[in-house]
Amino acid sequence: MTIRRVLHIVGKMDRAGAETMLMNLYRHIDHSQIQFDFVTFTDEIGDYDAEIIALGGRVIPILAGHSLTRMLKLKKFLKQQSDYQIVHAHMLLNNAFILWVLKVLACRIAFRTLITPVMVKPIFSPNI
Repeated sequence: MTIRRVLHIVGKMDRAGAETMLMNLYRHIDHSQIQFDFVTFTDEIGDYDAEIIALGGRVIPILAGHSLTRMLKLKKFLKQQSDYQIVHAHMLLNNAFILWVLKVLACRIAFRTLITPVMVKPIFSPNI
């Protein structure tokens, strides 16, 4: 059986709200079926990076000083990687850029996190 890889886009995997929730989920999923990978936008080591790697995930830093440059690098990365069927963006201010990149690349499922009673909403999911 092929392992499904889910890509989470975060700033850095430190001990914060969304990051801690992700790690709580990641610790309890079946890693033989699903793996989480994390795009970060820093070269600093996050609090959870070592645990992510130990659980079989990847931490992928995308470095650039400007948001638009980061999104172009993210687009290039995703274009080269075809193993992500699900992408979840956790960057509130940059979600519009991230979702544009995913739409351009025809990502199958994209999510964004909202601070509302319903925390996760699908944005688009063509061809599921």
